[in-house]
Amino acid sequence: MTVTLLIVVCGTIFGAAAAVNMPALGGSSIQPSVFALAFLAARLAASRQLMSEKMNQALKDSLLFGLFAAYGVLSAFVFPRLFYHQVELPPTRIISTAIFAVAPLQPSSQNITQATYLLGTFFVILATAFIARTERRPRLVMMTLIYLSWAHIAFGILDVLFSMLGLPFMDIVRNANYSVVDQHFGAFRRIQGTFAETSAYSAYGFVLLIFMTELWLRDVEGRLTGVTSLALGVTLFMSTSSSAYLGLGVYGLILAARIVYLPTPTAQRKGLILACFGILAIAAILAICVAQPRIASEFGRMLTEMTVKKGESFSAIQRGFWTRKGWEAFTISNGLGVGVGSFRSSSLVSAVAGSMGVFGLATLGLFLARILPIQKLSSYQLDCDRTAAVGIAAAWAALVGLAPGMVSATSPDPGVMFAFMAGLAMAWAPRGRYAAAQAAGLSPSAQAAGRS
Repeated sequence: MTVTLLIVVCGTIFGAAAAVNMPALGGSSIQPSVFALAFLAARLAASRQLMSEKMNQALKDSLLFGLFAAYGVLSAFVFPRLFYHQVELPPTRIISTAIFAVAPLQPSSQNITQATYLLGTFFVILATAFIARTERRPRLVMMTLIYLSWAHIAFGILDVLFSMLGLPFMDIVRNANYSVVDQHFGAFRRIQGTFAETSAYSAYGFVLLIFMTELWLRDVEGRLTGVTSLALGVTLFMSTSSSAYLGLGVYGLILAARIVYLPTPTAQRKGLILACFGILAIAAILAICVAQPRIASEFGRMLTEMTVKKGESFSAIQRGFWTRKGWEAFTISNGLGVGVGSFRSSSLVSAVAGSMGVFGLATLGLFLARILPIQKLSSYQLDCDRTAAVGIAAAWAALVGLAPGMVSATSPDPGVMFAFMAGLAMAWAPRGRYAAAQAAGLSPSAQAAGRS
């Protein structure tokens, strides 16, 4: 079952690909990872432990998100009719290049598509929590995500190289009915890899970066996870994505706070290594500026446009408009939401509020708090066994990995990768007595002996 689940996860790297195109639903596409869920469901149905206590626990763990998804499906089919033509919103499928393009609220094929994706996300959380408890193969999970990280980096490099050569090879994996945004800035090519735009590429890599960094902090395959984390960090910096810079800034502050306020020997050692890499990175940038001032000037101008002056750009104005429209939908619907798939937003919070209202915000917020209980020392524990380390790393990746989506997510669905990380966290992250024993410095074997 773990292998089948990991096939689904590997499919998420093809973010702009279509396994199936459906012209009957307005040209909607089914992504490879969503298509692979049918095989995962069949594999689960054949499991002898499907009705075991492990499934019961997985259901309890994913209950809050299940309520979130159920309300989302209900909203998708009911609320566009309930609030028919009461507000004009940016449609989920772009129909115009106008910066403030809107359409009257009404049912559409996107309500069906987005509701299906939301159910798929819930299914991945449930399946991951069950499979992780049943088979417990943390090394296989970790190595698969390491290979996936390097594939993500390689696709980004190939995207830039093929673009420089004028070859459309990457279009093979960008065959879905999505608007692929031009990512050229002067002589530079921004990285989008297998995704429709740079922000989506960087948001995906950011989740992997957090997962690898958290494993490196816990000395789980330290050299391999450390090098992978470093490579992902360089790639995100070179992507020139404002979403990536926001995510890196947020995660950097979180790491600094953890090292300062929880100064264990391991944390201090890792913090010193991070500081050294930071100094080396600054030195390398200064050396490039001295050796190639023209290239450095052009790259610096691009960074300025994507960060300091980002608020003045066409995309920032448009995204701000989409976000405000989400809150307008929340107000018009009196806190109920106007339905999943009814409009395009540019913030996860705004998308959830406008689509699913107060209930959606509450259930998702409570679920996120359950993934990573930040008030417990076990969430910051660095000395733990491999299984617990993978679980804690996944918890941080699931929660902090949403940071770019706070300024770029177009729908309330957090996606399959989030669901996978959340499921791992529910199954493997230390909780209850096990968490207390780890926080006290006891080994898993000592804990087991104490219980016996």
